[in-house]
Amino acid sequence: MDINIIEKEISNTAEANFVLLSLYREYSIIMLNDENEKEECRRKMQQIKKDIRYLSEIELINKVKSIYLPLLQKFLQQKEGRQ
Repeated sequence: MDINIIEKEISNTAEANFVLLSLYREYSIIMLNDENEKEECRRKMQQIKKDIRYLSEIELINKVKSIYLPLLQKFLQQKEGRQ
């Protein structure tokens, strides 16, 4: 997955949801592997669910671009560093 391409293409809700679900998956993996981070990840996952449900399309896209995509990029860079 090339983050630069995704960042340029986040122009509709489906693409924003893809980023959100990818980030949600990363939090799930952390929860399984690190008991100390479980509660923090759970809160972040709840926030993602809340954003999907209650933000308007424009608000969701903007939040994904400004907050969630950088978080996903960080997770993916950390994964690359471990491999």
